[in-house]
Amino acid sequence: MRRLLTHLAQFSAFSRQGEVLCTRALEFLLEDASLREAFTRHVWPGCPDELARTLQWRAELRQPNGGRPDLEATTSESVPVVKVEAKLGAALTKPQLESYAGDLNQRGSHHRVLVVLVPRYRVMEARASLVDARIAAPITANVCVWEDVIGALERAASGPVAGDLSQFSAMFRVLSGDDVEPLADEQAVRAWRDRETAFITYVDRATRELSAAVSPKVLPLGLELKVRRGGEIEGSDSDVEPTSAGAGESATRVPAGEYLRRYVLVERRPTTDTYYSIGVRDPFASYLTPIWLRFHRDTGDFSRVRDRLREFRHALRLVESGGHVWIPIDVPLRAEREAVVASIVAEAKRIVDIARAP
Repeated sequence: MRRLLTHLAQFSAFSRQGEVLCTRALEFLLEDASLREAFTRHVWPGCPDELARTLQWRAELRQPNGGRPDLEATTSESVPVVKVEAKLGAALTKPQLESYAGDLNQRGSHHRVLVVLVPRYRVMEARASLVDARIAAPITANVCVWEDVIGALERAASGPVAGDLSQFSAMFRVLSGDDVEPLADEQAVRAWRDRETAFITYVDRATRELSAAVSPKVLPLGLELKVRRGGEIEGSDSDVEPTSAGAGESATRVPAGEYLRRYVLVERRPTTDTYYSIGVRDPFASYLTPIWLRFHRDTGDFSRVRDRLREFRHALRLVESGGHVWIPIDVPLRAEREAVVASIVAEAKRIVDIARAP
């Protein structure tokens, strides 16, 4: 039987706060001494025995420099020892890591540990972020996996806390996109805002896979403003082709009239690289799907790409609006997450093959 928290986590009103919920739930679970020691030893394998038993874990403690790690372990004298940046789908930024490292170096003891906690599919990205932020000795930097942390806690749990942990594990699987209820029918697609998180998950997983095939860098999900339902873009500071990061990279929802997307590289060009984006937005009039692929009018070689796609206008159901080219991507019904993501990836590759053809 599906658990209550697992069911509620499907809905955007609940899931918009997914990372906060997971962090606060973990803080609550770490009140148990056995789970606290198991967690500490997992994220910091070299932790001395005394510290493993006595460190206190708190969520979102504000640092003097303004930073606020998701979790922090301190000694009885309130000296920070371990800082954890916990992510589900939001961007992991260099300034965040630099802020935590700076506070450890300023206020920490001779033990200084910085942990990035991510779902398994983001491990390589997290390792690259630590390298980019130049986190080095005397700080020990570790990348840990949510799924492995939960496994370590499950092995240590007994008594009533085991039930709490089971609920947390089920909630995490939904909030991280590993347990998404299939779309039952077209009405579920029309009511996509009730299941907004599912569509964002599909886009996030598909664009990560597409990005990894062409570039070592995965651009963040970005939020563009002022996309009218009819399709025209009214103009926005974020309505530009990105070079390294998109606008609103911490966005976790899609307000009415906006477009949450990730850019994916098509190919390097001598002057301006060619990108496309896949994202979630209000559908154009007479269309059903909220998932749309777009070639931005400012992307490299746009005129050739647009002309090539126009040759397949009807087959692609192409929409030209705001000077851009938009193509709907349908979501298969009654399909598990892996099948939906595979379908989006396949359709994007088909469109890009057409766009790249001579």
